[in-house]
Amino acid sequence: MFDWMKSHKKLIAFIIFMIIFGVPLIIHILFKLHPNIDFFVAEWTAGELLSYYGSILAFLGTVILGALSLYQNQIIKQESDKRAELLEQRERESNMPRFRLRHVGSQGNIQKMQLDIENISENIANDIGGCKKSCVYG
Repeated sequence: MFDWMKSHKKLIAFIIFMIIFGVPLIIHILFKLHPNIDFFVAEWTAGELLSYYGSILAFLGTVILGALSLYQNQIIKQESDKRAELLEQRERESNMPRFRLRHVGSQGNIQKMQLDIENISENIANDIGGCKKSCVYG
């Protein structure tokens, strides 16, 4: 919707101009005419009709500003959700322990393999899998 509004700025400006200045001018012209048919004779004064039109414009302004605030809140919520997700991901990555696994040796055809596991992150990781310094898997 907003893309359409961006591409039709002149049309929107003309419509707003006609709503603000054209309708009161039409009301003024209609009250200056003296129709011969009783149906077209005004029962309201021009001031009452312009006051009614002003209240309609105030209502439309309120609705438009409300819609704008809802749109802005939606954009802010999306950005806030992205930021919260990014912070959560960074927290998860910073708390994730990182290990270096080094092959120390093996006997025969990869039997009784000896591996050395070293914690290279800042997080404390003790007694992983029951191994101390080097573990023997076989």
